[in-house]
Amino acid sequence: MSIEHLDVLKRNLAESKWIIDEELQGNDYDISGYWVVIRPNGTNEHTIVFEGLDEAGVLPMEKSYACHIQGNNELSLYFGNLKNTFPLELEAFVSKLSLENT
Repeated sequence: MSIEHLDVLKRNLAESKWIIDEELQGNDYDISGYWVVIRPNGTNEHTIVFEGLDEAGVLPMEKSYACHIQGNNELSLYFGNLKNTFPLELEAFVSKLSLENT
């Protein structure tokens, strides 16, 4: 992942009326960081978990390689090629997130 992946994800979340309420540190075990996202009225809270682990240890968030919604590993996003796979997978991720608890 790159800072550009994070920027595109943030922008797509904002366009879909999600607010990043908190940005939290990872767990020093296998998680690079967390974003707590909410709707503008403060409802429908979800935590996006950024995955990043290699042989050297936990990666910083800008080098994580995937994310998922806490409590729902099936609602996940792999940070692939920014021009090819990522845009479609990102659109599906945010769309599914918007359907959670609605």
